[in-house]
Formats: sequence, C-alpha cells, structure tokens
Amino acid sequence: TGSAQITASAGSKSDVCNVTVSLPDVSSITISKTNLYLESGQQQVLTATVVPSNASNKTITWSSDNKKVATVDTSGQITAVASGTAKITAQAGGKQASCTVIVTTPVQSISIPAEFTAELGKTYPVEPTIKPSNADDKSFTVKVSDSSVLAVNGTSVMAKKAGTATITVTTPNGKSDTCFVTVGGEAELTLIKKPSKTTYYIGDS
Repeated sequence: TGSAQITASAGSKSDVCNVTVSLPDVSSITISKTNLYLESGQQQVLTATVVPSNASNKTITWSSDNKKVATVDTSGQITAVASGTAKITAQAGGKQASCTVIVTTPVQSISIPAEFTAELGKTYPVEPTIKPSNADDKSFTVKVSDSSVLAVNGTSVMAKKAGTATITVTTPNGKSDTCFVTVGGEAELTLIKKPSKTTYYIGDS
C-alpha cells in the first residue's frame, strides 16, 4: 500500500496525478472442515483460509453459537464440552464461513461384580455401573457362557441349573465386563414322620 505522484510534462506544460495503491478486500473465507465430530473432552484445530492471500484485512475472528457444547479460541482450536451441536464461525473482512460441530459423550466404562452366587430358580436383573453417568447411549447386551446354567431374558438372567457360568455385559461402543456366577443346587429336605403324629416336619430328627 502507499501513494505516488505521477507527473506528465510536455514543453512548458505539465500535469500531476496522485495515485494511491491499496490492498484488495477479502473476497472469500473457507474453513478446513464443514462438519466435525468430536467426543466430549476432545480438541481439534480448524484452519481458515482468506482469499486473496494479500487481502487488506486478513484478521480472523472465531466464535461459537453454543459454548455449552463446543468452544473455540482465537487460533481456531475447538474444545468439545458436552453432547449437542454447535456452529463455529470464522469471520474476516466482512466474509464468513462456518463448521458444524457435533459432540457425543460415549460410555467410558461398564462394570459388574466380579463374582456372584445365585439361587436355583431365581431371576436376577443385571444392573451394571456405567460411566460417565451422562453418556449418550447407556444400553448394553447380556450374554452368558453356558445357557444351560443361566438363561438370559433381556437384561436379566435366571438360574436354571446348578453349576458355573459367566455373565458378560457389553455396550454398543465395545466396553465390557464379566461376572463369574455360581448357581447352588436344590435344597435337600428331610421329611420324617413321627410315630405319634401325622404331621411331617422339615429337618426334624
């Protein structure tokens, strides 16, 4: 940028033209991604490109329309905060471009007791601990190692036969844990008829 004075002369006559040179205005701005998928807590840097490269005002301003979901700093670094959608905008010289950021909160862990003793014939709900508590999808599947010992009904198991088996719980994103289950046998009842009575007693001697 700058200015110059152009003089034209012919004989005793002359004329002057003052010329001012300035950089061009911003014609467009683009962002390296138009859609970005992050998990809560993750970070990623977006890059904005201003055209032309010698534009007069190439200073880029970043903003987020939903800071509860994702924030952005002055260098274009995105930080995913919580599940949801946010629009990140880059502005320069009156032009702007945006990127849609979609944030998810996945399950980090699922756990059940390492061991459990079940009574024959009883049904037990499988209630794992899933972290974080605000995970988007806290569903899980239940599988057993021996279906003759334990029967699966949705997220519950029934003790069918005395023996041992394992229960494995698995989330859609592959987190899992296992419990070793021992199923006890049927209680043995001793029925003895006393000579002077007609009543049967359980465990009498």
